[in-house]
Amino acid sequence: ATQTSAIDPIDATLVLVVTLRALSYSQQFNSARQIALESVGPARTVLDEIADLERSRAPAGSLRPSSFERLEFEDAQLGHGENEAVLHHLDLTISVGDIVGIVGPSGGGKSTLVRAIAVLDEPLAGKMTINGATAREVAPTAWAEMCAFTPQDPMLIPGTVADNVRFYRDDIPIESVDSALELVGLIDSLPTDLPIEPGAAQGGLSGGQIQRVALARALAGTPQVLVLDEPTSALDAESERQITDVLRNLAGTLTMIVVTHRHAPLGVCNRFVAVSGGVARELETPAAAADFGRTPGSRTDDRP
Repeated sequence: ATQTSAIDPIDATLVLVVTLRALSYSQQFNSARQIALESVGPARTVLDEIADLERSRAPAGSLRPSSFERLEFEDAQLGHGENEAVLHHLDLTISVGDIVGIVGPSGGGKSTLVRAIAVLDEPLAGKMTINGATAREVAPTAWAEMCAFTPQDPMLIPGTVADNVRFYRDDIPIESVDSALELVGLIDSLPTDLPIEPGAAQGGLSGGQIQRVALARALAGTPQVLVLDEPTSALDAESERQITDVLRNLAGTLTMIVVTHRHAPLGVCNRFVAVSGGVARELETPAAAADFGRTPGSRTDDRP
């Protein structure tokens, strides 16, 4: 007869626990393996995109012009990235001291032109030059210091008024912050140490104050070219008057490009460019520029 050994209950319990844990770890491993396999495709896509960007990266220029003289487009085709051109055969010269009002319907090419001016996109064909040198020859940081941009819907950051004007540029001295706030008429109403906690109400500031803080942010870096995207589109009449007064006071101190559909800011400009249907043409008067927004197929409240 064969003798059967009794199974120790404790040993059996340990075997069961180890088996269950092994099954659990196996399930976790299989789950992690599946997630990793599913991530391979997107990860390879991202890596491929990065590699493509590196291969197509243009060599950074080294020219650092000391002052702005002119920005020129010669028979330029403008679009975003390698997409089809939005603006065709653009011939435009913006010289030092110009205040250029840009008008036109949505989708007509205003934002494409602004992106090119900011050197975010290169011409698909033709030329864009800064002081006679191609945009590629100019150091990107040099143009970023020379040309400032204020968006249509500026955002505040947590911190003080001074923090918002500096906007992470800690090397800007408080004297420059004060000067910028004085230029936009806020030095008396908004102390530099006033705390701002942005939220739905944007820190309790009015729309006009927010837009002027954005202007002070741009001016604190002492740019020579200022690009403004619809600076008064969402403001009431009094706030629009205040912004227009600021622009009028800045006239003669720097070159400005103002994208707008409003008559008041156009009154500050000395040149007017209508962008529509993929082409740009100069207009003679601010009234003509304002009327352009009321032509068939255009809307006076369009954003670029």
